[in-house]
Amino acid sequence: MLNARLQKIRGVQFMAKKENAEFLVSLLQPLTKFPTSVYDAMLTWLFGSEERTIEVCARVAYQDIRQNPTGGIGKMPSHEKQAWKSAIGALIVCCIDELFAKGLSEQISFDIWHKETCDKICEESNRREIPKWIKHMEDGFSYGVAQKWLNMTIKNMLVMEQWDSYLEPIKQYLHVPVDSYVMEAASTDLEIPIPCKNGGVGKYSLTGSKADSKPWSRWEYGDYIAFQEDVRKATPCPMDWEFGAWNKIKEKRGAE
Repeated sequence: MLNARLQKIRGVQFMAKKENAEFLVSLLQPLTKFPTSVYDAMLTWLFGSEERTIEVCARVAYQDIRQNPTGGIGKMPSHEKQAWKSAIGALIVCCIDELFAKGLSEQISFDIWHKETCDKICEESNRREIPKWIKHMEDGFSYGVAQKWLNMTIKNMLVMEQWDSYLEPIKQYLHVPVDSYVMEAASTDLEIPIPCKNGGVGKYSLTGSKADSKPWSRWEYGDYIAFQEDVRKATPCPMDWEFGAWNKIKEKRGAE
């Protein structure tokens, strides 16, 4: 049963896909005054713009990685930070354009494209010496942060629904954006092992022991691709699962 706010979306100017509408409503729940009668208005609120471009999707995706995982970025000179954000945004746009041009039809081809893109994000960030501003990145820009930036850009594109002709045919190949919500959902609902700080794997945990789950912002490629492969084995379309799983954990944590 859809939440009462979501039901207000029915029959209005822009009919969104159910999972996209539910995702936006879950973000709006803390707000009491918002025109939920028009889905496009919710998109404008979420993205802070009436533009519907990949650039906007990438810019908003940065908001998902800018706080705890990259907290030291706040001390970075604003002109350097803006130049870095713009460079990564342009890089992501270029790589996604290349993805669409390729017309991929295999999981392995998408995985290769995805890794190459994340590697480019890391390389460009290292070139700009971004890790020196972030305590836990002594060994270079984190793959975990790169995947979140790229995957959230693609998730934002799915929410906008402007690129369905390209994304829907390959939706089953897309990677889920890894964060603590998704890690907990995968562990609880799909019984997927989560990388631990001690090098092993186990149930999702943040209890203070050495067996604690390794934060997604510190994941390396091996952690990441093993997790994605496990999610694929457990569900036919990972991104469809992710939309509902993310909302479920958000509601759970909000009630705690």
